[in-house]
Amino acid sequence: MKAALRRAVEPRPGKTRRRAGRQLPEPRLLVLLFLAALLGGCDYFFASPFPDTVSRMVARADLGSVLPRDPHGYYRLEVRNRPDGAEYVVAVSEGATYGIRVAIFDSQLTHLATEVLPPYQDLFDIGSQVLFDDVSGEQRLYAGRLVFNSNAGFARLADAAWNRYYGQGFYDSVEGYVFPWVDYPNTVASTIEPPSGGGGSPGPSRQISAEAVTYGGLRQGVFHDMELGTVALYARSDDGRSVAGVRGPDSNFFASLVSPILDDPDAFSILCARYADDLWYTRRGTVVFSRGYDNDDAEMAVYDFSWPEARLIRTYRPHDRGDIQYAYSVDGRHFYVLSPRLETLVKARTWW
Repeated sequence: MKAALRRAVEPRPGKTRRRAGRQLPEPRLLVLLFLAALLGGCDYFFASPFPDTVSRMVARADLGSVLPRDPHGYYRLEVRNRPDGAEYVVAVSEGATYGIRVAIFDSQLTHLATEVLPPYQDLFDIGSQVLFDDVSGEQRLYAGRLVFNSNAGFARLADAAWNRYYGQGFYDSVEGYVFPWVDYPNTVASTIEPPSGGGGSPGPSRQISAEAVTYGGLRQGVFHDMELGTVALYARSDDGRSVAGVRGPDSNFFASLVSPILDDPDAFSILCARYADDLWYTRRGTVVFSRGYDNDDAEMAVYDFSWPEARLIRTYRPHDRGDIQYAYSVDGRHFYVLSPRLETLVKARTWW
């Protein structure tokens, strides 16, 4: 490349112009030099999962050695906040080429640890959320049967300590671990687990709606704001155009809900203009994501917590290729973008 550029700028007979005794390269060579300088100095720009994040970007991590691209892999991105307000960012891939990889980063995208497993192991369900607690004084992340301890790294839960609801729950300061799920149709139920896992007892059940609207579960249906001690619970209607939500203190959360939960003073209903593929709770509103049908059709919309119907605050259209994964910080100030194609993880300021 350097040799090619050197040859390009060397004057050649018939390819130069003279002005005041000086020999000048022709215009196309000046363009070549400009593009070479641009490409050499703008890796930061072209490594962005979509260019409009550049002005808001605050951190970036190269995933080439941590989470290499798997052409047929599945990816997940999760953010879990801590009681002190800091965050863990968890990036996950699962595929035949590189197996299962669970990578942990801090909120500045400093890589903390990675666990690699053979493909198709029953140790991790990529559809499960990541659970965080610091009940024992040690910060722990549960990703399927994998446990990340801030002091000791990764370990694996024994079969007796595994529960299929791990990752769809939170730690209730009164009752211990609570794992809620939507017991189709139209009912939210929970089970109470001891910290060691296994042998849980049934918890309370609550009807979602008394109207003729049937709700089902979401991949990300439970959010725990540990710093404020708040839980947000979401369920999606069958047609994907309506989301029911309720939030309240994490202490005895389910016991304090009324039934139907949409009659709860803190409940809200989001009427979406498009199918709700995914959503995230933030203190500044609920972000609903519709992936759409092509690269220019994806849309994000943020809604407030107005009751009974949440109000639309703003919409945003990322250039989404269909493989990009997103996650939002609980405070609503930043969001994270994982691009498997570019093997890049980005943190940026939110768009509203």
